[in-house]
Amino acid sequence: MASKKTKIPSKKIKIDSLVFLIKIKSKRYHLQYYDKSKRLFIGKKNRTTGLLVGIFNGVDNLDVVIDTIIPDTVEKLTGRVFIATPIKKLDNFVEFTNNYFKSYKMTVRIQTYKKRYFHYLKHIEPYFKNFKISDIRPLHIENWMNNLLTEYKVSTVKTFKSVLNGIFQKAYENEIISSNPMKKVPSLKRKQKFGEDNKVNPFSREEIDAFLALEDDNVMLKNFVQLAFWTGIRPGESISLKWSDFDSEKKQLNIDKTTVAGVTGHPKTPSSVRKIDLFPKAIEALENQYKLTAHKSEYVFLTSNNKPFFSHDTLNISFKRKLKLLTIPIRPLYNLRSSYASMLISYGIDFAFVSHSLGHASLQITMEKYAKYVKESDTTRLNKLEKFTQIIP
Repeated sequence: MASKKTKIPSKKIKIDSLVFLIKIKSKRYHLQYYDKSKRLFIGKKNRTTGLLVGIFNGVDNLDVVIDTIIPDTVEKLTGRVFIATPIKKLDNFVEFTNNYFKSYKMTVRIQTYKKRYFHYLKHIEPYFKNFKISDIRPLHIENWMNNLLTEYKVSTVKTFKSVLNGIFQKAYENEIISSNPMKKVPSLKRKQKFGEDNKVNPFSREEIDAFLALEDDNVMLKNFVQLAFWTGIRPGESISLKWSDFDSEKKQLNIDKTTVAGVTGHPKTPSSVRKIDLFPKAIEALENQYKLTAHKSEYVFLTSNNKPFFSHDTLNISFKRKLKLLTIPIRPLYNLRSSYASMLISYGIDFAFVSHSLGHASLQITMEKYAKYVKESDTTRLNKLEKFTQIIP
């Protein structure tokens, strides 16, 4: 036997530019929906859902309309998957966020989804798990960031903050909260000490030469480091390399994929897809590696089990261990990328060449980060100053 639900004239639900009106007609739920951006009604004025008003077998048919029929309609109209639970004003932070990530997963690369969801599980959920999302205030967020800053760099905390902002923004768009509290949280700024240079902390050529001269049996790691130092490619791009990417005749390397947490996909940005010209040292590293793996796999770099790498984390650990052995200041593998850029620029290599090799989206990005490494003699500097003085008396 059905228990009657209180009759409502209509219920309005907004999903981006789509507006849905749930109406009751002849004791059944009907939908009227239109695209607000186009000011157009879509479909019939009153499309019946076929569902009677009421609760049947413990299931409220209004929930079925909201949780199933409306999201299915959104997907058919827009091709996007929309999370249903937030429409019902779900206020539990963890439950809402889990639904948010189900939707988010469909809109980004799997590597991006995994990274951001990992940040959420490790750094966000433990702090906010007992909150209602509508109860979280800017002060709570500031306290959360201050706690993180005791362990992580400002740039890292900014990444975590970006994930949390995405959650709040989706809650705001679905009218679960009246405003995004992140808008009132002060921007994170690193306090730079007097006389301190904001360095990218590259490796010197002498440090890398010392690393490569170390006598041990991990030849693969040496080849990996030498290639990274002389190409500037990202660690995730390196472990994704296949022998078909190496053109020995043209002396070029094709970069069109990266690997994160066992998933190989497109690189970080469209500009990251590139062909880079190889210096002799980079070719030497590839030729040495060819002897080790070319007969075993299509992949350039393999684990001790002759499998492609799941991630570069194990390589990073081995790399840091050997740096410690050599008493070289410990830095991550990723710094080999900035080492390549700073070395080339200090040798006077054109910025455009460096920018393309790194896969930067614009020349400006490269110049802002590495212009400080441009070196010139005092004679050159004084000659320039004298020339400027003649132009500008």
